[in-house]
Parts: sequence; structure tokens; C-alpha cells
Amino acid sequence: MPDAMLPMPDAMLPMPDAMLPMPDAMLPMPDAMFRRSLSREGEFVLLGARTQLSGARRARFDELLESSTSSGTNGEGKPGLNWSQVLFLCERHRVMGLVGRHLSARSWRGVPHPLALSWGHYFGTMMMHSASLAGELEQVTQVLEEAGVPVVSFKGPTLAHAAYGNGAVRPCADLDVLVSRAQVRRAHEVLRARGYAHEAQLSPAQERAHLRMDSVFNLSRPAPDALAPFFPQGFALELHWAITSPCLPFDLTFEDLAPRLGWMELSAPNGSGPKRVRSLAAPDLLLILCVHGAKHLWERLLWLCDIAQLLEQAPDLDWDAVLRDARARGIERMTALGLSLTRDVMGAVLPREVENWLSGQPQALRLASRLRARLLQHPEDAEADAGNKPEQPALETNFLLSQAIDSPWKRAGFFWHLATTPSAIERSQVALPPGFDSLWWVLGPAHALQNRWRRLERDR
Repeated sequence: MPDAMLPMPDAMLPMPDAMLPMPDAMLPMPDAMFRRSLSREGEFVLLGARTQLSGARRARFDELLESSTSSGTNGEGKPGLNWSQVLFLCERHRVMGLVGRHLSARSWRGVPHPLALSWGHYFGTMMMHSASLAGELEQVTQVLEEAGVPVVSFKGPTLAHAAYGNGAVRPCADLDVLVSRAQVRRAHEVLRARGYAHEAQLSPAQERAHLRMDSVFNLSRPAPDALAPFFPQGFALELHWAITSPCLPFDLTFEDLAPRLGWMELSAPNGSGPKRVRSLAAPDLLLILCVHGAKHLWERLLWLCDIAQLLEQAPDLDWDAVLRDARARGIERMTALGLSLTRDVMGAVLPREVENWLSGQPQALRLASRLRARLLQHPEDAEADAGNKPEQPALETNFLLSQAIDSPWKRAGFFWHLATTPSAIERSQVALPPGFDSLWWVLGPAHALQNRWRRLERDR
């Protein structure tokens, strides 16, 4: 297929596999047992969801790829890959870029021509999307810093650069920035002047209550006309003053991170040269990724790819600091959940002291087994789950999430917060008199029951 079809500069392509080290050719692979439980399509996507393929993993990836012939079977009569299922899993788990790099390096052999064209188009769109988000982050950082508001980005473009070396293979939907709680309102003013608006119209009293009980303002602004096709909903930005809401036991703030912050350079999309933005220390980023994945019950393979890549990029990680901080902040179970899944699904090799520590986390390992079983389920099963999703009570999901919380008291606090704390949109819909915000302890459960009843009526 012509190279012009795939707008991928050489710097984005992986090195030829023959040039890569092959450590897994003679070592046991922690992910081998999990891969045997998957469909051929699930295994293919899992193998391709990494920046480098070598040894036995590379051989198995090529074997699965070679099985995709025009007749739909390989020479031994075994079925080839079902590419619609491969595409479904890649899109669902946000690993189109990672898997596509390996297919591009193999000249798209075995891939149906229309799908290869579509994948090439995806790369071009993702490059523009990533570069534009990086440019927006640089400008947001600049206007906040000039206004005297120090800011650090986590996830988004900075995560793509920290874990993958560039922003072109990891998709980013929005920007996440963290500022000091004392400067949130100033940051909000600066961003409003840039065109960002909050998702809900809050009165000053409601905004103060939201600041007290939550951790983020969800903002957005229209994209410039030239970028509107790539951002039809505009630029989305989450302005954080804590990494998670108080319902989770992870009260990491800008003040906690500030002593360990570094700087990184992002490539500017306008050719003006790299721009410097603050970046997180690797131990802090690892804990944030573990908590973020746990909060979403590890629904996407990409989040495990992020941790696996971070561990590769930080071989000298201070594990004593990581485990000590996880224990001090009450997130040992969430950390163990993320690390055990990264080991068993992605094949990450962990130090002996971490393996010993994981063996003392039986609750996390049981939860990991449950989540792992549904991670790369067959597309038909996943579609059936998606079809039934509106009828499934949120209580089941919240119960699973509560199992990732170490302390029984904090688990009780988690459910209390969910029952009594409104979202920003819910808060904007009910105007309480000043000083009566505590009425949400009564209104919250009633509001949740009302919404549940409306969903049931709608689904009938």
C-alpha cells in the first residue's frame, strides 16, 4: 500500500523488531496465562497494545496476523482474525494507535484494505488532535502562570510524553490541570477570560459549596474554526484542586506534589519550538494512575498500558517511596490492584520486594481477578453488557469500587458522600437558601431515587 496513505513520520514508528532486545524469549511471561483465556482477537489486541514487541510475543503477534488471509483461514484451516472484532476492541480500549504502529511496521499485510485506509486516516486525525491539545495546554499553562497561578498537568499530553515519548500514539480526550485550592477561583477567572465556561451555572454560594465538597470544575470552550472538525464539542478542561473527590481516600493536592515537580518539553504544533510545562515525579504519577484506573474499575486496556510504559520509562523508580506513600495515604489496595493487573495483563516484571508486598494484599488480588476476567471479553458479550447498562444499578459498580478502599470507615464515607453530595449540575438545579447546604443530606438520596425512577420509566 502506498506510504502516502499513512501519514506517520518515521519518528513515530517503532524500531524494526529485529533491532529490539528479546528478553522475553527465554523468560516466563507473567501475561501468558491471561492471554490463553482470550479470543484470538483479544490476544492480538493485547499483544499489540505496547510500544515494542519482541521474542515470543512478537512471534505470536505475527502468527495471528498471518492467519488473516483472503479466505478467512490459515493453511491449517484455523479461522483467521475477525477484523471487525479487532477494531471493536481497539476502539473500546483506546489502543488504535499502539496496535496500528505494529501493523504499519509490517506494511499492513493481512489487514483488509478499507480497514488499513481507515487506520491511516485515524493516525492523521490523532496527530492533529494530539498536537492541538498540547498547544492548548501550553497556552493555558502560560496564561495561568502569568497570572501567578502555578499549575501542573497530569494525564493528557504530559502523560503521553512521559510514558510513551511522544503524544502521537496515546489518545487524549481533554486536559487535566491541578492548582492550589487557594487559587482555584483565580484560575477559574483566568480561564473564563480565555473563553472557558463551566458545565453548570453556579451561584457564588453554590460555587463555594462545590469547592468545599468536590475536587474539579469541568470547563470547555469552542475550538478555533480550523480545529472544529477535530474538536466538535470544543476543548474540554478539568480544573482540579485535588486529584480525586473526598469520597475516595486520596487527598493528593498541588501542595503535596510541589516539592517533587519537574519540567518537561512539549512539541508546539506551530513550529515555534518546544514549550516547557511542569510534570509529575514518576512515583506520584504511578500512584495517580493506579487510583484513576481503580476509580473506573479498569475498564480500558489503555490505562494498564500507561502504567506498563511508565515502568519501562522509569527503571530506577523508588519503590520504597511508592509503597510508603501508598500506605500513608490509605491506597495500598488501589496500588496493588493496578500493579497486579499490569503484571498479569501486560506482562510487566515487578521487583521482588513489590511481588512480596503484593502477596500480602489478598483483597486486591481477588478484585483484580474479577476485573481481569471482563477486561477483554468477547465483543458480543461486551455489546450485550453495554445494551443492558442502563438497567444495571449503580450500586453494583459502586460496591466494586468500595472494595478497592482500604479502610472500612472510608468505605462507609464513600457511600455517604455518594448519597449526600450533588454534582455541579445537580447543585445548580436546586437553589438552597444560604447556610442550608446541609439539606443535601436529605435531598441527595431523594434526588438519586427520582433520577433512578425516571430512567426506569424511560426504559420501559
